Amino acid sequence: MTEPAGKERSPQVFVVDAPAPAPVPAPVLVPFRPAVQRFSAVHVLLSVALLGVCIEAGLIWNLYSRSTSSDFQKMGYRKGGNDLWDSSAHESNEIIPDKTRKAENKPAAFLQSASPLSSSDDVLRWRLNGLPVFIRGLEHHNNSLICLQDGTYFIFSKLSYIVSHEPLKHSVMMSADRYSNKPLPLMQSFRFLSASASQSGRDSSFLAGVFQLEIGDQVFVKVSNISLVHDNPNENFFGAFMV
Repeated sequence: MTEPAGKERSPQVFVVDAPAPAPVPAPVLVPFRPAVQRFSAVHVLLSVALLGVCIEAGLIWNLYSRSTSSDFQKMGYRKGGNDLWDSSAHESNEIIPDKTRKAENKPAAFLQSASPLSSSDDVLRWRLNGLPVFIRGLEHHNNSLICLQDGTYFIFSKLSYIVSHEPLKHSVMMSADRYSNKPLPLMQSFRFLSASASQSGRDSSFLAGVFQLEIGDQVFVKVSNISLVHDNPNENFFGAFMV
């Protein structure tokens, strides 16, 4: 196009737009989880577990201390015959059984044959002196042991005799008021051997058993053929003791 005369021509300006820079993507925010939180939770759990162990240990110790104290109260610790702990001062609903009877206080006896061996009724005689003869809590009368206390007794008798063609009956007898004082056999041994049956010509008979005796009961030993009994106190004995 032709511009009119007298006007200046304005320069032509060309503006070139630079390409816009590409947008920078916004950073992705990742939630921050500090490791301290994990360790704190573990520590809390360990602390709770340790606290539980300590509480349980305390309960066990308390229970053990009480049971030990109760045992000492029951025992009533003694030394030299004097009470160092008076268990009666502590009230308790527990029933403590009576102390068992000491063995040295129980009735017992051990007798050996006397000389001559028997009287006319074939009841063996016993000596009351010399080692190891003793009698405690029983009475000896008329060649019998007399019970002075009700109870269960172990009774024993041993004889040494000469082997012969003649029979020999070894008996432990009892006489009691409740049986009209009639002699009753508790134990018996019957022997009938020839002299050829034993090279030494001697044999022995032993009787033993457990019996219930009452006060006043009498126990004695009887032999049918007293002439066959060997006259040696160490080989012929009779005794009893409470069990």
